[in-house]
Amino acid sequence: MHIAAGGKGSRLDSVTRQLNDGAPYPKLLLPTQESGDETLLGRVVRTAQAAKFSGRITLHTSEFTEPFIAEHSDIEANIRMVRTLGDNSLRAFIDPLLDTGSRILGASGDHYANYDWDDIVATHEAQGFAVTFMVGRTVAVDDGAVFDINSEGRITSFERKDRTDPNDYVNIGAYVFDFTQVTRPLLSNLMRPLDSASQEEIVEALIHEKAAGAYILPDMPTPFNVNTPETYSALLAHTSSAQSAA
Repeated sequence: MHIAAGGKGSRLDSVTRQLNDGAPYPKLLLPTQESGDETLLGRVVRTAQAAKFSGRITLHTSEFTEPFIAEHSDIEANIRMVRTLGDNSLRAFIDPLLDTGSRILGASGDHYANYDWDDIVATHEAQGFAVTFMVGRTVAVDDGAVFDINSEGRITSFERKDRTDPNDYVNIGAYVFDFTQVTRPLLSNLMRPLDSASQEEIVEALIHEKAAGAYILPDMPTPFNVNTPETYSALLAHTSSAQSAA
């Protein structure tokens, strides 16, 4: 299992800096306030640990995030960390895929959602696409990746919106990549070291090849793609409400 944990989260500066005496702090270590010192990243890691197929977990960190992750009590000390290349979080999944030639499970470390990796893998295998994206309807997201999905579960189009709608299917942040006759040459060409494609170009290429499918999260409970103070506030309201109900 590979988890992208290198983002800066600059749009959440007003929130994250409060946790570090006004200095920059990784958004993926924002507390969920669900229990104890739980963080977004810690929750993603534990979801990965519960999967039958996860294998060894690798966090793909950056020079900025690595020291914070290494010191945080919510992240187990024996979790493997490697430095990621560039700002393209899909590299955390594509590079190992091309290196090993085997299936890769991956997740972004900055979302909050209730899901089961075994269900994602089962859907991926049943639909038969080379790549599966976990999507869901979430609170309005700034700069969100929105998908259209046909009745067979295939992603037919992709659009990045400045502001998403709560009825949109938004990329939440979990993926299954298979090494196939489609993905092998396509991703190898796109990820040349000196000419690395953007995330948008990679997704558009997979859709063009009819290789991308969707695992759709149930509408309830709402997943949170945490990328603005607004979405983080909605998450905290959700966890507070859940605790009150309990």
